[in-house]
Amino acid sequence: LGKSENQIVDGIFKNFAVKEILVTKGEQGGSYYDHNQKLDYEAKKVKVKDTVGSGDSFLAGFLSERVSGSDIIKCLDTASRLSGLVTSLEGGCPEYDILEIEDRFLK
Repeated sequence: LGKSENQIVDGIFKNFAVKEILVTKGEQGGSYYDHNQKLDYEAKKVKVKDTVGSGDSFLAGFLSERVSGSDIIKCLDTASRLSGLVTSLEGGCPEYDILEIEDRFLK
């Protein structure tokens, strides 16, 4: 491959009808791209118990905010919080109260 992340993202934008791209990078956070900007975000620091479901929970948190009309920063923050919460619990689909993302991580 030998291509940088930016080159790969540019290729996706050129070849597919997508408006946004999320690149998750585990404990290194990730990046959000649209046709005008790139935003990097930090992963929430947690004691990892299980990474199964962390990517799905990230996307669920992002999309729940996105469809509600939240700005991208809020979408990424909620996604990172929810993913961090799920990663700190046992199992790929652990039980939790959504209010825990506010209690566990300071704004």
